[in-house]
Amino acid sequence: REAFVDPDPHRNDTRARLVMLSVVASAPAARPSVRRARASLERDTARRATSASSREPREWQSTFAGLAAGCYLGATVAGGLAVFPPPASASFLDDMQEPSIMGLKLKERTQEVILETKAEYINEDFSHSDLQGAIYTEADLRGSDFSGSDLRAAIFSRAIMPGVNFEGSDMQSAFLDYVVLRGSNFRGVIATNANFTRSDLGECDVTDADFTEAVIDRYQAINLCETASGTNKFTGVDTRESLGCDYLKRYEGSGGAGKVAVTKGSGIWGGGK
Repeated sequence: REAFVDPDPHRNDTRARLVMLSVVASAPAARPSVRRARASLERDTARRATSASSREPREWQSTFAGLAAGCYLGATVAGGLAVFPPPASASFLDDMQEPSIMGLKLKERTQEVILETKAEYINEDFSHSDLQGAIYTEADLRGSDFSGSDLRAAIFSRAIMPGVNFEGSDMQSAFLDYVVLRGSNFRGVIATNANFTRSDLGECDVTDADFTEAVIDRYQAINLCETASGTNKFTGVDTRESLGCDYLKRYEGSGGAGKVAVTKGSGIWGGGK
């Protein structure tokens, strides 16, 4: 943890990337470009160390920076990837230190790191909670209430969450991949850049939600478009537009208009008889 705590969020970002590059660069098959990138980051870190920072430390946000870097490292190394985020003036971790644009009224956070892997919270009340970066992987959260909560960068991968209430929550960059979400309430949420890969979104209410740049399986997005409507009052984005509804259509086969012509000679046994 202490390796990542730093008053300057830009140095936090640089350190996290440096650690990831160090691990990948140590591999026998590491590319020369990865080794060069690591050397460049070391030089950049040395230059930054010569100047004092005027930023005040924020303890739990710094801890979250380390935790997020660890999760990212685990995902990239486990998947055999060597992909690193480009440097930016307003990085992902910097954004997480800013209040939600939704002006959420939240309960006081009592834990810096929330790690609830495989936990069981059925019909639990998490409403108006500060759950930034919280980890609920493979947890049973069916029927729980997360309405009005800050769920930015929260991780719910492979969780069981049918009938969950997310109404009015900030879910930017949250991980909800391989999650059972059938029948859940997403009214008015901001789920930009969220990951819903291989998740069940059947019968969900997405009225006034913003899914801009969210990763959603095509057939799930098509189903959501059947009932999607409204505009998110905080981002001004049309829900159907954020889902790309005008560009999605169901696969109708190769027979033209979904119909396959059967002729006398078609099939091994001449199925047209």
